[in-house]
Amino acid sequence: MTIFLSIAFGLSLAIILLGFWADRSAVTARINGANGLPILVALVVSFLGSLVVAVIAGLLDDWEMLGKVLLFTVPYHVALGGLLIWRLQSLATRVKAEENANSQRTCSISPTSLSRRLCPS
Repeated sequence: MTIFLSIAFGLSLAIILLGFWADRSAVTARINGANGLPILVALVVSFLGSLVVAVIAGLLDDWEMLGKVLLFTVPYHVALGGLLIWRLQSLATRVKAEENANSQRTCSISPTSLSRRLCPS
């Protein structure tokens, strides 16, 4: 049972991290439109898979194991999802601040009529 649960946990973590990396690469590449959808889908798929694992663990071992797996699954997904979304938000904030700094630097370097209209005073 330990091997089965370890494999299930590893696959769950891999699915969630895959969604996180997809969102992270979209943020760093400044691609608009993803808006956290990959990590949300990964968390939902992982949670539904964990429910299936809990039922299988209950059938193979005992019904007490089903409760233990469910008691682990809910806080695991909430905590990991919250942590990764917080990291994505801080990354998006840093990327936006860097983009604003580059924009301000460009405005201060080129005092043309176009930059005067596009750059805030």
